[in-house]
Amino acid sequence: MRDLPLQCRRVFLLRKVYDLSYQEIAKRLEISVSTVEKHMLNGVTKCSAYLRAHGEDPSQMYEREDEEDSKLALLREGLSGLDERSRDIVKRRWLDDDSKITLQELADEYGVSAERIRQIEVAAMKKMKTALAAYA
Repeated sequence: MRDLPLQCRRVFLLRKVYDLSYQEIAKRLEISVSTVEKHMLNGVTKCSAYLRAHGEDPSQMYEREDEEDSKLALLREGLSGLDERSRDIVKRRWLDDDSKITLQELADEYGVSAERIRQIEVAAMKKMKTALAAYA
């Protein structure tokens, strides 16, 4: 579902989840019925291809994606409780897939020792763990 274009995803969800008719979807999204039909065909085709390629049950896939979304929301919530420096350190050390930065690189940037960066990182992780435990 996430790989579908936004409008196609909206149409697909309105039809499959909310059980709206093509006419109701067209009216709600202010598009033609033929556009709704085109988006439905595209959505069904792409979802079917994905499921065939991955051999995954649609309900299991939905539950997995929902769980991933919940975890991301919790992560965002945990990060929002950190001060700016701690949040920057955690993001750049653990969440930035493009470039994992070293303790020493962060230490040089912040003008402190690598050990101090490690301490800040550990304290931030503990604070996030505590915050996340409250939501679980």
